[in-house]
Amino acid sequence: ANDNEAKKLKNRAYFGNINKWSPADIYFATKEAINELNETLKEQISVKSLSFNSFNQQIGKLVDKGQLLPLSLKKTTTEAHLVKVNFTRKAEESILGETFVTGVGRENPGVNQEPLSGASFNTSTGDIKYDKKKIKGNRDIYIRIKSGGGRVGVIQFRHVPAVKGEPAKSFKVILKYKGSDSLGGQVNSPVLCSMIMAAADPRFASQLEATFNSGYRDFEAAANKYIKKMGAKLYKTKATFPGTSSKIFDEHMGYLSGVYLMNKVNKLIQDKFKNAKATQHELVRSLFEYVSSRTPLSSKFVIAK
Repeated sequence: ANDNEAKKLKNRAYFGNINKWSPADIYFATKEAINELNETLKEQISVKSLSFNSFNQQIGKLVDKGQLLPLSLKKTTTEAHLVKVNFTRKAEESILGETFVTGVGRENPGVNQEPLSGASFNTSTGDIKYDKKKIKGNRDIYIRIKSGGGRVGVIQFRHVPAVKGEPAKSFKVILKYKGSDSLGGQVNSPVLCSMIMAAADPRFASQLEATFNSGYRDFEAAANKYIKKMGAKLYKTKATFPGTSSKIFDEHMGYLSGVYLMNKVNKLIQDKFKNAKATQHELVRSLFEYVSSRTPLSSKFVIAK
């Protein structure tokens, strides 16, 4: 669904996900704000000309007057703090300008990023011989960053290999901060991810999308053979590895995702970001801006974290 929305929005101001306009979970509003917004809604049902810019101005005025509070709730195990986002473009540009790549590979520096390997998959029959103790390498990859205010975090790239027992094309780009109990935001579409990165480096964005699509075709073919041969039964019975709660089907599909898809994607990302310069920093800023809902067309909101 996200991919379809991204394709429709190509070459236009896009969000693909309404949370990237505003991730507010709750809107506290006075009667004045409710009445004003209802009038805008009634008018736009027939006119249909409301732009993000004009709507953001209306919301901004209501927020500034204390009539409206868009609140984004984040999980925390400590005392909650309120953080204003998009209240001034200058402040957001400052945060973006202070966002840099500090490394690539694993989440923690000094840990090697290795291709996933260790199992045996028969591409003809769909049989897999899988011993968890023999599996080596990693399926996800992380770009380590430092953002405005000195916050340290990562941008994680992750393929979700299966949904309801079938191969899935979901490609997550996730912002996480060190020491935080909640995510900083995420994107769930390879097409949308490519569109965002194209603003900084069109050539790399095209390479990433092409690599993902090629790898996904290989993964899907292997996954379908596996599901037909043995995966469907394992999924339906929710079989787990002896002595654990780890589901065999999920482990197998994750392995196929790593070998046929993410090993290729990870190599491309690692080669691109291992010696980060101006272009790599701009790529990360493009992702950071969108994922954290800080685009010029995003609305004012307050984070409680």
